[in-house]
Amino acid sequence: MYAVGVNPWVWASPVDDAALAELIPRIASFGFDAVELPIEQPGDWDPVRTRDLLAAHGLAAAGVCAVTPPGRDLVDAAPAVVESTVAYLLGCVASAAAVGAPCVGGPVYASVGRTWRMSPAARTECYAQFRRALAPVADRAGESGVSIGVEALNRYETSVVNTVEQTIELIDGLPPSVGIMIDTYHMNIEEADPYAALAAAGPHVKHVQVSGTDRGAPGADHFDWPRFFTTLRATGYRGAVCIESFTAQNATIATAASIWRPLAPSQDRLATDGLRHLRKILGDPHRTPTPPG
Repeated sequence: MYAVGVNPWVWASPVDDAALAELIPRIASFGFDAVELPIEQPGDWDPVRTRDLLAAHGLAAAGVCAVTPPGRDLVDAAPAVVESTVAYLLGCVASAAAVGAPCVGGPVYASVGRTWRMSPAARTECYAQFRRALAPVADRAGESGVSIGVEALNRYETSVVNTVEQTIELIDGLPPSVGIMIDTYHMNIEEADPYAALAAAGPHVKHVQVSGTDRGAPGADHFDWPRFFTTLRATGYRGAVCIESFTAQNATIATAASIWRPLAPSQDRLATDGLRHLRKILGDPHRTPTPPG
């Protein structure tokens, strides 16, 4: 049985101490097991306070999401930009260790929305740059008992890695602390066969994000969720599975994630409808939530 988590981005951005104080009790009341914690800016939330708040409500920290707005890049960037991005990622690792999260995941190679054409030779050099830049973060993560999950994004959000196959190439040679974060939304766009791609990710999988093919609730879409979870079990991954979606009510996050319309009758419904579907697929119907009024 997988723990099922949710990202507070469903309701709010930035996810700071005030947002977590409001949302964590609600997330627990809906019946989730865990919370995925994004760090948009260092210091948004206090790891010790958050750890205690989660524990008070019977929730686990499923993972920390690294956020890469313009200016956070490890490849094809000025040395000062790479240095500041490494410092940011080291901070994410420290926060993950302090809050008890097993993984830092995200598109840690380049800022979201940054795309450029690369020849095969340029791509090889880009990937080598990434491995050199991430090495100290990987080492610190390994020492801290935290993994790094590298997330492939769709073609409109990055040109560095769009598929599992590319991500495996990108992380080749890095320590075992570095692997792959699966995101079903991006896989649905980029993978000819998402389930075969998941199988290929196999032992590299460090964290899993799920959402409907329209970025809404898992289950209200055309994705073959039973097949996905059958394949996921076969990889040996036993961590949390987290719903990631976004609110259209926050201009910054809605623009960044291209959320131009509501994806559910309410954000609470998006979360609980997704949780209900996942519980059903995972064979735990007695823990399905009651829809909010």
